[in-house]
Amino acid sequence: MPHMPTERVPISNDASFVPIVPAKFTQLYPETALFWDTVCWGDAPPDAPSLFWIKGPDVTVSGFTLGASGIDGEQLNKPTKPELRYRGKTADRFANSTTLWLQPNGPIVWATEAELAGSPGGEGGAIDANQDSGDGAIWNFAFGGPRWRHNGNTTANVAFADGTVRQLRLFKRVLTDHGQRGYDNEFRRSMLMIKWPNNKSDSNTVATG
Repeated sequence: MPHMPTERVPISNDASFVPIVPAKFTQLYPETALFWDTVCWGDAPPDAPSLFWIKGPDVTVSGFTLGASGIDGEQLNKPTKPELRYRGKTADRFANSTTLWLQPNGPIVWATEAELAGSPGGEGGAIDANQDSGDGAIWNFAFGGPRWRHNGNTTANVAFADGTVRQLRLFKRVLTDHGQRGYDNEFRRSMLMIKWPNNKSDSNTVATG
């Protein structure tokens, strides 16, 4: 389901840009993830639909909006880079990428505590991204991302297009690629990437790596 305030942002710079429309079931793969356990905001006010309202030139043309999911390092939140959202059965150029975080069969981005401690906002704050929020402090990639809340904060329930619900695990094995440290996990990028629509093509602005 597209997040229309974000999808329409490129129109302000390019009137010919065509925002995506809700995907049909025929565009999904059986293993496409539809929804999952996510972060809860304990201090949400009555007017908050789920998480908090946000604003900015990358998320909406004006005013405030409920932000799109930041899952997988916000790689899905780039309307002008469709190659990060779609994949073919045999023709995905990122399948041969040397960048782990771009490979469809690789894990989604889930930064380690050590990685976050060195990031802006990590000093003295809520370092662990795998926790619910009381004060509204949530890392961008955890905003609408999985909350591994089961089995000792190691497992998230994920519902798929084929009707199944599976438990995907977060491991403590650290993967380091191109200087970015993240935890290995069973939530794969391919589970978020659907089939290419007819009116979209590779922008070739993201290096294969």
